[in-house]
Amino acid sequence: MIISIRKILIFTVLIFLLSIQSVFAQVSEPQNVSISVSAQVSSAIELFTLQTVDFRYEDVEFNVLSVDPISNPSAGKLVARGMPDTGMRISFIQNRELVNVDTNHILFFEFVVTGNVQDEQESAELISPDNRDLTFNEEGEFYIWVGGRVDLSTAQPGSYDGDFNIEIEYI
Repeated sequence: MIISIRKILIFTVLIFLLSIQSVFAQVSEPQNVSISVSAQVSSAIELFTLQTVDFRYEDVEFNVLSVDPISNPSAGKLVARGMPDTGMRISFIQNRELVNVDTNHILFFEFVVTGNVQDEQESAELISPDNRDLTFNEEGEFYIWVGGRVDLSTAQPGSYDGDFNIEIEYI
């Protein structure tokens, strides 16, 4: 099928209503962080959340909380569905602010995103935040894993909110 005009689909995935409970400059107790994912679909590409990112205390090292989207089973997992064997482009903003809802203190979260035409996390490839050209598989699927890291050394107690936007367009 020849497409004469690029059809752009923008997905706003609000995957970040990040709640960091009782986070202190020195992380001494287990902390729970959860990210919930939802998607709004505006046309032919659909985006489904298969698993939300789940940060755990064991993911903290030297006051940095991180989840590797290639090797950590706690990474978020999405599947994009579109036209089989069709080219597409994914873009996102890699560094986002998390704002403490009580004090307005800011932490910076760095997203790390990987993708694969197969449902195999370990062989997924890093997706750069600036429009990498990709292709849906024969079934019209593309799998995406979301992780990242945040430095907690300056964190104040309370809940932090932020968002993650991903844009997918046919090429």
